[in-house]
Amino acid sequence: MSKSPKDIVRRLLTESWENPGLPAELLAPQITVHVASHPEPLEGLERYSAFQAAYRSVVGEVHFTVDDLLMEGDRVAARWTAWLDEGEAPSEDRSGEGPVAVMGISIFRFEGERIVEAWESWDSLSLLASDPDVLDKLSLTL
Repeated sequence: MSKSPKDIVRRLLTESWENPGLPAELLAPQITVHVASHPEPLEGLERYSAFQAAYRSVVGEVHFTVDDLLMEGDRVAARWTAWLDEGEAPSEDRSGEGPVAVMGISIFRFEGERIVEAWESWDSLSLLASDPDVLDKLSLTL
């Protein structure tokens, strides 16, 4: 049974950070990922997986909520929130200390049932506010 591109994107965002092997099922081996905060595209599944592992090693647990999914032709756009440092998204009460919310937008281009190209952009200031040294830590791991 084939999955819709929107289902594939939802699964990539919500499950792949906890299951590092999942991108191999959903991404084409020749994937190209353009990350706004990275100087050059990530070419290939191995490079994407290394990038994801580097982020995981610096920020710890990451849990995504998908806020919007829009599809047009061979592309799916996702608006998402990544929750850092907690096992689940917080309740509506945000008055106390809690996980850091980093919001972002990703656009995924499909060929068949595989993602072949992606463009990623997220709120780097929220990530930086969570740990002022995060950029230095990431540059050491990338």
